Amino acid sequence: MAINRGLSPRVRLTGVLASLIAVLALGVTVLADNNNLGFGHTVTRREQALLFVVALLLLAAQIIAYLIQCARRPAKPRTERPPTATLGTEK
Repeated sequence: MAINRGLSPRVRLTGVLASLIAVLALGVTVLADNNNLGFGHTVTRREQALLFVVALLLLAAQIIAYLIQCARRPAKPRTERPPTATLGTEK
């Protein structure tokens, strides 16, 4: 009995969206040059850039994992449907 350890496509898509939001938020922070880390601490421009690159790499990994999972998912078999009745042909 095989155990399916893969994540569902919905979970993978949620990960992609969360990573995208993180990249956008870090991008805005880098563009605004906001060095305030909170609680009196600051972060350097180099650390901001490093965090942004890491977020981009995680986003790329999430997208690749999502696309691989979509490619491996078996296609749903097409079911043959009876032709639809047209008006006036019913008896």
